[in-house]
Amino acid sequence: MELVTSERTIAINQMGLDFVLIDPLKAPLVPGTMDLHMSVDGRNRQWSVLLPFGAEIGAERVSITRVAKQ
Repeated sequence: MELVTSERTIAINQMGLDFVLIDPLKAPLVPGTMDLHMSVDGRNRQWSVLLPFGAEIGAERVSITRVAKQ
């Protein structure tokens, strides 16, 4: 699993309903939208998530909210 923007890709270690656990960040994440990519048994899925609070350097838990399809 990964969080992806045009500038960065961040590996996800674990995902909950409203958060992801990652390795400690080396650079901050600003609040905004990122794509979440997941592959299970060769089946790929992708959806947009909002990082409402962003994350500071060293953060290992990042709050997310799924962005509704329009």
